[in-house]
Amino acid sequence: MADTFTDLLDPQEELDFKINLSDLLEEGEAIDSWTLEPLPEATALGLTIMSGSGRDAVLTDNATSVTFWLEVAEAFQDNAAFANGGTALPLQITVVTDASPARTRQRTFNVTVAQR
Repeated sequence: MADTFTDLLDPQEELDFKINLSDLLEEGEAIDSWTLEPLPEATALGLTIMSGSGRDAVLTDNATSVTFWLEVAEAFQDNAAFANGGTALPLQITVVTDASPARTRQRTFNVTVAQR
């Protein structure tokens, strides 16, 4: 079962989120590279990872977390899926560590998009 962020995303908001992966890393290990993407059911409802204007995804917390920004495309902001408590939309992160040899870890996280 995927972890769900405690903060809700209103479809009209642009908000930052952080995935802390320190519990998956060995002592002294850090994230060397990563990919983060919304899964198909999230993109079908317009969830996108933002970039530019200071909203690029970045490593934080001594390269043990990834901070990123999310938004819902304007065409989807009034979608009925976001009413009555909203809908949990999945994102998948894959990280490669700086260990030798490198380890690859993958997790799915949900963000609930709900009209407030």
